[in-house]
Amino acid sequence: MAATERACLQQWRKDLLQQVSGKVLEIGSGTGVNIEYYTTEVSHLLLSEPDKNMRRQLAMKIAKLQHKNITISSCSA
Repeated sequence: MAATERACLQQWRKDLLQQVSGKVLEIGSGTGVNIEYYTTEVSHLLLSEPDKNMRRQLAMKIAKLQHKNITISSCSA
């Protein structure tokens, strides 16, 4: 996936997410690949990820970045 990410997905993510603003809900956040592409126009980011292992990785990534406007939710059924 790394080669595909570099080849086209990075630019696609950047183009798509730089337009986002306000309060944002991202469903199926995985390990948080998209976080770096959100701009300061996003006032709050709610990341929904049902898998506990992915949520753990997501939480570690957010802790390293020290974002204060991000919340993680399990959104389990």
